[in-house]
Amino acid sequence: MECANCEEMNAMVFCNTCDQALCNECRRLIHSAKMFAKHDVVPVEKRTQKQKKTCDKHGEEYIMYSSTLKSLLCINCFRDLDNEKRIECTDLKTAYTQNSTNLSEAMESLESLQQRTNESIVSISAIRQETVNKADIEESVVLDMYEKLKVRKSLPLYPSTPGLQG
Repeated sequence: MECANCEEMNAMVFCNTCDQALCNECRRLIHSAKMFAKHDVVPVEKRTQKQKKTCDKHGEEYIMYSSTLKSLLCINCFRDLDNEKRIECTDLKTAYTQNSTNLSEAMESLESLQQRTNESIVSISAIRQETVNKADIEESVVLDMYEKLKVRKSLPLYPSTPGLQG
């Protein structure tokens, strides 16, 4: 969940009074004022767990999660499932914990990938700069050789030596 204020950081807390998710920095900056002292600020995990949703079809509170269907189920939806699909269902707290763990692992993997990508960009930039430097040196060598060849071309091929005339 993204911070509703800065939209850059992950939300760590939820202000039930403002109905906004906030990162720790925005909470410190915004909710430290005296006027916000009585706001009900809770960790995001508690807010997510406290939200009670009801089934659109049956009007019952959700109690299960189907990993097969990737959806929440009320008691009636659960009863309507085939036995094979019921096996894949878990209670909401377990599903929340498992999915939070999966999300955390995915975030860690993504952060690791981002770090490796940044390191690769730095390496490629260094290689590019080294290539540019070597190209500049080679260009200087070629131009120097060209100038020497121009000078040589202007000199006679066989210089005449005085006193050796036939």
